[in-house]
Amino acid sequence: MLTSLILASPYPKWNSHLAPSEKGEAFLKQLYELIHAEVLVGPFEFIDEFDLPAIDKDGKNGAPDYAVLTPNGLWIIELKTKAGSHCKEQMPYYERLALSHYPDKQLDLLCLTSDMQRQDVSNYTESRYSHLFWSEILDLISGTWLSSEHAEEQILSIALVRELSSLDRPTKTFSSEAAVIREAIILTADVQHDGKQRAVEVSVSGLEELIDLRVRIADAITRDPETPNVRPWIWYENTSGGKPLTEVGRSVGCELRLSKYK
Repeated sequence: MLTSLILASPYPKWNSHLAPSEKGEAFLKQLYELIHAEVLVGPFEFIDEFDLPAIDKDGKNGAPDYAVLTPNGLWIIELKTKAGSHCKEQMPYYERLALSHYPDKQLDLLCLTSDMQRQDVSNYTESRYSHLFWSEILDLISGTWLSSEHAEEQILSIALVRELSSLDRPTKTFSSEAAVIREAIILTADVQHDGKQRAVEVSVSGLEELIDLRVRIADAITRDPETPNVRPWIWYENTSGGKPLTEVGRSVGCELRLSKYK
């Protein structure tokens, strides 16, 4: 919901570099000024599910929820809505990847969470790290979009504030991780047998979750001696070629696939 408000558009494909709307830009500027007491100078590129490639052979890609690129800076924003979620290990890893890929930019990091113990900033020596609660920016969300001339933005902002005000409410799980892994193992046997590539239909909240799921499926497959040649990988619409095979691939431009290798 917040992404659609910032862009004034339907939810985009992941890792798309897009210009925020006028109100979206104002929201980002005010949020940045609230944290740093500085003006965020554009022009801006706003990215939902920002792909940060791994820098180590055995490392994994990072996928912050948001990134804001400016001529001089990179602002990474991680969004947490589950009570048990935190940024303790995740954000330092994002810092490491970002400093490697964008060494000439001022790096800022923000973790937005439900109310919890604030994370220590002492681990961040080469960037500026901040931790805010959703409850601290609800007025900013309302103030930006509630008086919009577009009824859709008013309705969406009301719904967003309502959801963020009740984060302790139980959430639905569309499909458990264990069920997805079981389905992938079944498909792996078919791929091993006929060599035909398959895609795994999943329900994930973002690219980071898809990356973690790929790692878990790879671990499960490598323990099975009956499927020695099959490996999971992530298909990206912009770079992998071909067409999506799943609903998640059609909607966000990324999906989990299984292929046979020599």
